Parts: sequence; structure tokens; C-alpha cells
Amino acid sequence: MDNDEEKLQGLQEDDLLEESEVDTMMRQIISQTVGDKQLDHNSIDQWTTEIIEGCLKRLTAFGKPFKFIVVCNVSQKVLSAGSVCSLSLELQTCLCKPGT
Repeated sequence: MDNDEEKLQGLQEDDLLEESEVDTMMRQIISQTVGDKQLDHNSIDQWTTEIIEGCLKRLTAFGKPFKFIVVCNVSQKVLSAGSVCSLSLELQTCLCKPGT
């Protein structure tokens, strides 16, 4: 049994998050916040806050038994990577899934 499978023991199928659903949600929030706006260094703090708060609000709305960690970095490049970490205090487990 690999390490991820061991961490998932004790969770029900309904407890898990669908990676594609989370990825789509994150991309929607980023698109709504930044859209096709030019990089504006004066707006980065506001964008970062809106993206983090939007992701946390939507992740919490899934109603899953996790605490979430959201990190946001704004750069001039197109979004090329992201990740989601889920923390289950009950199982003392932290699962991190890299995005694309």
C-alpha cells in the first residue's frame, strides 16, 4: 500500500474531494479575480487576498472533514502550477495534490 492509500484509510468516498472539481474551482476564482487584466503591482495584495478568500470559501462549502491551506503567488507568467492541501486532524493526515 503506498503512502497516499495509507493516509486515506478511515475516510469515506464522500469525504474526498474531486481533484478536477477543485482545479476548475481554483481556475474560475483566479479568472474572476484577475481575468485578462495587465499585471499591476499595486493590485497584487488585493488579488491575492481575493483569490485566497474565494478558494477557502468554496473549499469550505464542499462540507468535507478537512481544514484547508491555500497559498497564492501572483507572477507575470500564465498560471502553470498550483496545489491543494487538505488536513484531517481526526486522522492526523495532510494530503497535498499538485495541480497543473
